[in-house]
Formats: sequence, structure tokens, C-alpha cells
Amino acid sequence: MIRPSALQLAESCGLASRLAEGNPETSEAAARGTAIHHAIATGNAGHSEEAEAALNWLDGFTSAVGGQHDLEVKVQLFDGIGTLLTEGTADVVVNRQEDGLDVIDWKTGRIDGAAEPDDNLQLHAYGLAAAQRYHAPAYRLLIVYLDGPMTHVRTSARYPMAEAGPMLARLAKASSAPPEASTG
Repeated sequence: MIRPSALQLAESCGLASRLAEGNPETSEAAARGTAIHHAIATGNAGHSEEAEAALNWLDGFTSAVGGQHDLEVKVQLFDGIGTLLTEGTADVVVNRQEDGLDVIDWKTGRIDGAAEPDDNLQLHAYGLAAAQRYHAPAYRLLIVYLDGPMTHVRTSARYPMAEAGPMLARLAKASSAPPEASTG
């Protein structure tokens, strides 16, 4: 089984995604991101400007959309016949009941050159899996970039579950990519 964060890479090169699976990032930026995620998940920003900004943004967002939020949501994505494609942890799921879900992913680091939410297979896996779990009619993806006391938000379109077949097929194909090199 492949991690959601490796799906984007697997779609273009199965071998590269398998190599990345065995070599998790250990940079200073990755450690900072992990610490910020932990601070947000525990609700204790401590001395982190990013975590405090994220918690303030989340409170405002949840109030504005009128939903309830869950932090660090464990999700599993299944295809149409019950095969587990991937599993992971969505940073935040906001359940807006009849309007569906908002799936939020915290990002630290550079915003320039980053994939838009609509093109991010990791977030689509979280969105589809959370919608399956909560029996939601739709999902929307948000990436919240944390930069000191600032937040920068990118939002996807709304994806009805009734139209999820093509994305589910794309994720199934990426999750089962053979560990072979691809050109390009």
C-alpha cells in the first residue's frame, strides 16, 4: 500500500514513489513542519507563530462556514470493490453536514511552485476517504500555507461524491503503479 503523500509521484513514476517511500524526508524543514503539525493537533501553539496563526485561522474558518472540525483524522480510501488503496491522516476535516466536507492540509515551506489543491492527489485521497467515512455528499480541498504569523489559503472546487468515479480511478491507478521507472 502506498502513502497518500506518494501518490503524486507514483502517477508519473512508480519506481521513484517506491524509492521515496523507503526514504522519508529528514530535513530541518520537515522537522519544523512535524513540530507545527503536532502543536496544531494538540491545540497548544506554544511559541510557534505558525501554529498560532493556523489555530486562529481555523477558528475563524469554522465559525464562518458553520461546521464542526476534527483534527488529525485517520482515513482509509477504498475502491469500489473494497480494496484498500491508501491510508493516512488528514490534518483537519470540517463537516458542514449537507454541504459536505472541507479537508484542510497545513503546509510549511515555500508556496511558490506548489501544486494547487485541485491537482493534489494526496488531498483528493484524503477528501474521498473522509467523504466515504462521514457519508458526505461532497468534499472541497484547502491548502493552508503557514508563514510565520501569516496564512495563505488555496481552495479547490467542490467535488460531489456522485461524480467521484474518475478521480477514484486515477487514485487506484496511481496506488497500484508498478515499481518501474518511467520516462519524462
